[in-house]
Amino acid sequence: MKTTKRLMLMNYNYYKEIEQKLEHYAKKGLVLEKMGPYLWTFKKTEPQNLKYTVTYFAEGSVFNSHPTDNQQTYFDYAKAAGWDFVCEYNQMQIFSSSLENPPEFETDEKEKLENIHKCMKKSFVAPQLLMLAIFAFNLFLRLNSLKRNPTDFLSSNIDLATLLMFFSIILYSSYTLINYYMWYKKSQKSVAMGGSIIDNFNKTRRYFDIGYLIFLFSLVGYMFIHLLTNTTFGIIALSVAQLPLFALVFWGSITLLKRRKISAKANRIISISLLILTGVLYLGFIFYSISQFSFPERSNKPYTTVDWEMYEGMTKEYRLYSDKIPITCEDLYGNIDFEYYSYETGEEYTPLLHRNHYSQTRPPMKNAPPELEYSIYKPKFEFVKNIVVSDLTKLDDWSDRKLETLDNAIFSTEKAYAFYYEEPNGKLFSGEYILVFTDKIIHIDAETPFTDEQIEIVKSKLLIGQQ
Repeated sequence: MKTTKRLMLMNYNYYKEIEQKLEHYAKKGLVLEKMGPYLWTFKKTEPQNLKYTVTYFAEGSVFNSHPTDNQQTYFDYAKAAGWDFVCEYNQMQIFSSSLENPPEFETDEKEKLENIHKCMKKSFVAPQLLMLAIFAFNLFLRLNSLKRNPTDFLSSNIDLATLLMFFSIILYSSYTLINYYMWYKKSQKSVAMGGSIIDNFNKTRRYFDIGYLIFLFSLVGYMFIHLLTNTTFGIIALSVAQLPLFALVFWGSITLLKRRKISAKANRIISISLLILTGVLYLGFIFYSISQFSFPERSNKPYTTVDWEMYEGMTKEYRLYSDKIPITCEDLYGNIDFEYYSYETGEEYTPLLHRNHYSQTRPPMKNAPPELEYSIYKPKFEFVKNIVVSDLTKLDDWSDRKLETLDNAIFSTEKAYAFYYEEPNGKLFSGEYILVFTDKIIHIDAETPFTDEQIEIVKSKLLIGQQ
């Protein structure tokens, strides 16, 4: 019977802790059988008093189909000294001994330290630097999205959570690299003075590692739950399938090539190339699936559907919602004889910004009745308020749309703006307004500029009702 235990191996240089844990498990009847990057497999036996030693061998690799000649010599040397080879993962080699006081496996502290450092540069430092580069690029993309659409970004929990995740991973990876090099320099100094390698493990650091992993998994869990509740099942399936597929392709190819006795170099090149090819093909498959199947937007609200003819021989299904919104086109324009309006509300709430969005829309048509959309933003901090106002009043270089400041007395505002276009006959106002109050900002996009009567309707139904 077998069972698995998960060990948190944050750094290769936690080897002393690994040895202590393995000896502790052996006394409980769990003897190490094999190990992977995260899951270590233990065989259930009678309790044993085993001694373990963790060593590092530069030629070790998950791509090796069998031990190299130098590795085999290394194993034979260990056997002669009373140590039995147990298993390996990359450069980490683990040996055990049933002797009460087995001889020290490695006695030269300087050679041992340099061996660890050589392996660390290959299996820890390089991957950490690569991961830092990848997540730094993703952080740059997120920050660029924040710069381009700050209002949408600050009112989206998933965007803020993604930004926080990338930022925290970069900080944590930097911390682990700095921690390792500080340990290495201190150990160098200790060994040069005739001492031993510094023990890098302590409980405070372990609790910090555990705390960060709990934080990271909680953040990822929240993002996954958000995906489940706000995204169509088709998109969820395409997203969730990526990691298992990539893992199957990568580790499956490594295992298959090892069985065929392919060299480690060829195995590495082929397996990584297959992983990259799979990623490119899967990305193409996602785009193809989205374009072909047109996954419908997921909604937990009741709605009806109508098949609307876009042009002869082409129809599209539209969803019609019946949410209650504070102000409607009927309020502004009087009775409208049209049965295909969709009344919809949406709410987004983050620690920085609360946004309520309302819309009254219809399918595209000739001689169409008016539409109406508006959002109410309630920033939690003054700097967020300034960002939202700046974003909503920003003018695009590619557009000839312009902005005019309105008299605050019109809407009883702190600041008020209306958008217009310069025409030969004068200014053509679009019906889009930005209204800034002490505790909120309202963005209204109507079909036409408001009349004095419509302004009073807006103030009575939208402004007073939101106090």
